[in-house]
Amino acid sequence: MGKFCPECGKSIEDNAQFCPFCGSTTVTVDKAAQEPQLTQPQYNPTVQNNQMYQQPPMMDPPARKNMVVAMLLSFLFGPLGMLYTNVKHAAILIVIAIVGGVLTGGLVGLPCWIASMVWTYIDVQKINNGEQL
Repeated sequence: MGKFCPECGKSIEDNAQFCPFCGSTTVTVDKAAQEPQLTQPQYNPTVQNNQMYQQPPMMDPPARKNMVVAMLLSFLFGPLGMLYTNVKHAAILIVIAIVGGVLTGGLVGLPCWIASMVWTYIDVQKINNGEQL
């Protein structure tokens, strides 16, 4: 008669109440009969990976952006350079530049270029200060 973990399927000791591999409560399985015998779930502080009591993973803060790189990209490539800083804002300016350029014969190109540099500066400041965009 052997005992196997019901979650990961690995062989465990017959008297184990928790799986040392995944931390779940164990089910005793007779290989011949294949009839599970449930054990009462109990908290086991010695098992580090006890899945029932794990805390959710923490999210990493957004990465800081280099102001010089962001401004240089925005200066050289306009709204496309904003993709380094904020994809959503870059997409907005790209659409405005394309649609406005078609409708005005390209007159919105320079204002969009300037707006991309200003918006890049503001976004990098907010990102590096940990503010919501």
